[in-house]
Amino acid sequence: MAITSKNKNKNNVNPATLLKYLEKLSPESEAESMLAQRLTPDKLIRLRMYCNELAKIKKYIDDAEQDIAEHGAVELFVQGAQQCRRKNPAMQNFLELERMYFTLFNRIERIIDGEIKVVDDIWK
Repeated sequence: MAITSKNKNKNNVNPATLLKYLEKLSPESEAESMLAQRLTPDKLIRLRMYCNELAKIKKYIDDAEQDIAEHGAVELFVQGAQQCRRKNPAMQNFLELERMYFTLFNRIERIIDGEIKVVDDIWK
């Protein structure tokens, strides 16, 4: 069983590549210059933290996908003489991890788009 996501493009982003790009923006390009001005050092620290978390979560998502592919989304649960079919715990784990992944990704998008204010801006 293949697991597909409605946000497959976000799931294919390499957080390390994104972070390298953001840290090495060229001031010569007008579009990149505007983005570099918005990415203050505190935002880059937050982006670095989020990208590191994305990389970890992506690994866990891949592990859960592999487990679901091997054992299926529904499994036969046996406890003593009782048997029942239940959702594979890896399926619930996968769904929660994917939700966390996209929440972090959306935070990164909001930082890059300039929607998140810096603490210094709030207290001025």
